[in-house]
Amino acid sequence: RELLPYPIARFVEEVGQLQPDRRLPEVAYSKLFWLAVVAVVAIHSSYGISLYFPKFVGVQLSFNFLPLRSLFPNASKGPMSWAVYLPQIYFTVLGLSFFLRGEVSLSLGLVGVVYMVFASLMYSYGLSIEHSPYVPGNFSLLLFGAWLGGAGLILYTGRRYYLHVLASSAGLPRAEEVPGYCVWAARGMMLCLAGATWLLTHYGLDWTMSVLLVLMVLLMMVVLSRITAETGAFFIQPGWVPVGVLTAILGDQAIGPSAFMLLGVASVVLVNDPREAVMPYLTNAMQIADQGQTRPKRIAPWLGVMLVAGFLVTLMVTLLFQYNKGMNTSDNWSTRDVPSFAPNGTATLVQELSAREQLSTATVLEGLEKLKAFTPRPDTLGWVVLGVGLVVACAVARLRLSWWPIHPVIFMVFGTMPAMRFSTSFFLGWLIKSAVVKLGGTKSYHQVRPLMIGMIAGEILAVLVWTVIGVIYYMIWQTPPKNPLIFPG
Repeated sequence: RELLPYPIARFVEEVGQLQPDRRLPEVAYSKLFWLAVVAVVAIHSSYGISLYFPKFVGVQLSFNFLPLRSLFPNASKGPMSWAVYLPQIYFTVLGLSFFLRGEVSLSLGLVGVVYMVFASLMYSYGLSIEHSPYVPGNFSLLLFGAWLGGAGLILYTGRRYYLHVLASSAGLPRAEEVPGYCVWAARGMMLCLAGATWLLTHYGLDWTMSVLLVLMVLLMMVVLSRITAETGAFFIQPGWVPVGVLTAILGDQAIGPSAFMLLGVASVVLVNDPREAVMPYLTNAMQIADQGQTRPKRIAPWLGVMLVAGFLVTLMVTLLFQYNKGMNTSDNWSTRDVPSFAPNGTATLVQELSAREQLSTATVLEGLEKLKAFTPRPDTLGWVVLGVGLVVACAVARLRLSWWPIHPVIFMVFGTMPAMRFSTSFFLGWLIKSAVVKLGGTKSYHQVRPLMIGMIAGEILAVLVWTVIGVIYYMIWQTPPKNPLIFPG
């Protein structure tokens, strides 16, 4: 109803759009499409070849401006400022931005600039930026506030529809605007939320913490899906996790060491790095089905088969590799850092509670008593409110001021690694689209569109080619391949 662009679904539609009298998709008959595909594959291939043969000169898409840090001493102190000085071009992002509204691509293109301004203000006033999501820091709390504000905007925009769905799911007469499958979907959601809460409580987490954890995971997944639907961003990191936010808001005593440990493990397992979350895939799949005039109830069985089959295949492959090849110890982040978050944080929490002589009290609090012991850490609520305020104020300005150029998504992703790395490509995409529309109008936009689709297709093809090369290389020489890192890892 909000006419969101769904750039990823739009790309699939454009690539697969057939004409009645032709066998191939319409875009395949465009010379610009094939020019872009060949050029992008050639660029990535040249760099990949140069990794195996150093004398071969490959085309690099990254640039190094680190010496310029001395010009902006305060802004450069931000933990993620390095990404601004190491810009890289991603053709997929550049192509997807061509299908976005101007304020969205411009906002995502200015993520690095806004972060640098924020860092400059912080450090000029003697404040530091704390990025760690597991040790509650100011920037993580600000990002949580921004996502909370985004969830509030989603609920407010569709408040009437959502109320009708909830009322119908509770047994009241169904409104005409509510499809029948939505009622059963809402009932299924409630059942799953109750089941997840029971499961966490069954394994030792207090029921109040279980409810809060499940609601925060739901909030994260909904906003994540919304960002993907509106921006086409296919790699998003929230920059916060439930255990860190809950500890900062409720306080150490209300959480307690056992709940912190369980919340930490659940946060690591469920939402530590949701770059491969299921919900954005499902929303794009349903949008593609909707474009083809296919009702959700027809694709629901296939989605169920896909989820079950995907889980089984992933489980078998994971067990096969771990038992036959062992653990990938070269990946320090996955094998050393992530598993240590929960135990290290618990040890720190025990020390702090012991120093304040609150450990014995924290270990016996249960149920609503935990919420009664609510003692936020200093300045916690201020950072959360600031994040909510930035998103809501930007959204209101966007609705009330026709000239307002910034989208609220900028405050939900700035300072996170994927958004910082993609910002240059989003800005170039906005610049190209603006120039094309301004100089040639709608006709030129449609003429250039196959070129942008070709950029996306070419980069995806390059990823597939180098993936196959890497597999063959490993099978022959039993050593890790030197594949080019086309997307940030």
